[in-house]
Amino acid sequence: MKDWILYIIVRIIVGLVRFVPLKFLLYLARGSGRLYYYFAGKKNRRALAHLRLAFPQRPASELKRIVRQVYMRFAENYCEVLYLPYLGEEYFKKHIRVPQLDQLKEALHGQQGGIFLACHAGSWELSNIACAMFLKDTSYAMLAQPQKRYKSLDDYLNRLRESKGCRVIRVDELKKVVAHLTTNNVLGVVADHGGKDGVLIDFFAKPARTPVGGIKLARKFNSRIFLAYMRRVNELDHEMLFEPYELVTTNDQERDIEVNLTNINKVFEKWIRQYPEEYLWFYKRWKYSTQKNILLLSDGKAGHLKQSLAVSSLVRELGFRTQCEVVPVHFKNRAWSRACALAGFLIGPARASWFFSYALESETRRK
Repeated sequence: MKDWILYIIVRIIVGLVRFVPLKFLLYLARGSGRLYYYFAGKKNRRALAHLRLAFPQRPASELKRIVRQVYMRFAENYCEVLYLPYLGEEYFKKHIRVPQLDQLKEALHGQQGGIFLACHAGSWELSNIACAMFLKDTSYAMLAQPQKRYKSLDDYLNRLRESKGCRVIRVDELKKVVAHLTTNNVLGVVADHGGKDGVLIDFFAKPARTPVGGIKLARKFNSRIFLAYMRRVNELDHEMLFEPYELVTTNDQERDIEVNLTNINKVFEKWIRQYPEEYLWFYKRWKYSTQKNILLLSDGKAGHLKQSLAVSSLVRELGFRTQCEVVPVHFKNRAWSRACALAGFLIGPARASWFFSYALESETRRK
């Protein structure tokens, strides 16, 4: 029932947005994304934790700015999906630039199919449809995960994709995947959504579950691999970046998978560092990581620190890789220390932690 109601609401919105210029719609989207930042407490904390992992030297103010930009970009991308029925091929040619398009077509010529590996960055829907429109000499399909909770919406989105020339193959339709690649076609695959089944590969120096499907398909069918990343140049214009990747193949297949995925992650890291606002930092990329970064706050009492170290050892005994750092807590002065203690007694430690940003010395707060 919920799925059907959401489907009706989306169809109504899609019908109404045609009367609003896309440029104005994107302006509203940016404002909505900026406003959402002030209400997305849990997502903000997750995004900031991920950004600190990737950019440990950048100040907190800059990381918060990136999070706001991520929400703005995401809202813009969502509005473009709603506007998709009214965007024709001329729009894509005008507003989506592919600097390596000629080299891409030449590299795909005569190959046993091609695989585009991408990550959760940029306007995902526009990128797939652009590939389908620009690669006229071949058939392009995207590999999609079925959305069982929202089947009606999922079916509508897939019909919309295919109406623009982008074929959709579900991850459980293996025969269609094989038939598609063996007839010299191109398949778009997400390379950073491993779930529980992916292989643990370092991503920004922390192990993350990484899917192996794209690598295995390329190896089995001798398909050419291209890494892809999309970024927004300005409010309407996008740029698609491609980089060919030569698959490492030896007799040790498991080792090859690890080496190839490590190399691929490094390329994505390079692009993400250049355009961090395009990546979905609030996405649970390290949800199934075996590494836990532990921060121990020391009040200068040896007994307390010893107990905390013992707890961190228990985490390691559970099978996790742990990276532990001890930070001595220094308040601005004794009055602030007593104020935090009193706040903890009156409103509880969790709520009292909000005072830390005001009570701690700047270096302690940064760490």
